[in-house]
Amino acid sequence: MFHGIWLNPYKKISNETRKLIIEEYTAGRQLKSISTSLQLSNSTVASIISVYLRESRVEKKQRGGTRNRKILPEHEIFIINTLNKNGSLSLNMLRKLTNKKFNLQISTSTIKRCCDSNLYRLCKVSEPSVSSLIDKDFSYRIVSIVTSRAISKAT
Repeated sequence: MFHGIWLNPYKKISNETRKLIIEEYTAGRQLKSISTSLQLSNSTVASIISVYLRESRVEKKQRGGTRNRKILPEHEIFIINTLNKNGSLSLNMLRKLTNKKFNLQISTSTIKRCCDSNLYRLCKVSEPSVSSLIDKDFSYRIVSIVTSRAISKAT
């Protein structure tokens, strides 16, 4: 009965064994003789050889993490320093400045991810609507919000 423990039925093949398989294959040995001498299945040896022929790779493929980082720490520092100097810049402006300085084509979502990872929260700022500008009580609402905050800070 299965109790939540998953056992991997496959045998882990070390990089040394993989290199040995490739060395024996390039020396001219047959797939069947390689698999019997190393006590591995034919399909395992065949897949290691096919990966070697297809990708010229012997080691296991790297898993996890970022593969192709577009933004280097130098770029991140520039973006954060630019935001520290002028916090009202938009993502598009940051993208243009980064492109101008480093000749680096990156998207605004990449810059947003960089800002988020450095605890900068950029939000969309929109123009006030026309109906709120026409509203007579608009200035009163702003004053009341400001005064209520000032009163709460004083107490």
